[in-house]
Amino acid sequence: MNATPSLLFKTCNLTKIYGLHRILVDVSIDCYSHQISIIQGKNGAGKTTLLRLLAGLIKPTRGNILWVGGERPQIGWAGHECSCYESLSAKENIAFSASLYGINPEKAWAWACDWFGLSLLEQRPLSSLSFGQKQRLALARATLHRPLILLLDEPIGGLDRHSCARLEQFLKKQAAAGVCVLLSTHDTCFAARMGDRFLVLEKGKVVQKAYQSEVGQ
Repeated sequence: MNATPSLLFKTCNLTKIYGLHRILVDVSIDCYSHQISIIQGKNGAGKTTLLRLLAGLIKPTRGNILWVGGERPQIGWAGHECSCYESLSAKENIAFSASLYGINPEKAWAWACDWFGLSLLEQRPLSSLSFGQKQRLALARATLHRPLILLLDEPIGGLDRHSCARLEQFLKKQAAAGVCVLLSTHDTCFAARMGDRFLVLEKGKVVQKAYQSEVGQ
């Protein structure tokens, strides 16, 4: 990225315990504007839990998230589960999300169609969409309010090659504009193309942090 990254938030010893299971253990990371950070690790390593904690969907057992400036900025979140409304059409889902942020629904729909290829899904109910189509809709909803921090859990799951390429272009543009993108993926090729920084989780702990220039050294 051309612009100088600035710290947006950091976590200090972030820990999440469910019963006897330690899902995350003392995770301390820094996240910056103008960067795409990739979270990697096996299933059960704690990737989804970390993203859900950062999104404010769950609370940590202990530890803190420290936001620069003291207040949490606008965040966009898209996870494994589709957070859209089954009873609404694709366009109605976008319009509903737009209304929450005071965005013109027609402009929001045009933007979503441009970036995420939703035009043919306009009147289709969510129940009739494929997993990949739902994923594109969820990504559009997560990003239409132009969040400063974008949290994505396996965002290319279900996407075809064209949609994946379009998403890559979109995320790089967002990062160039100053957005902090933090995403998890099992796709090593996607990670290598996209990542500025890499975090590797193993059994709930961060076992490696590296910049793109350090990978493979």
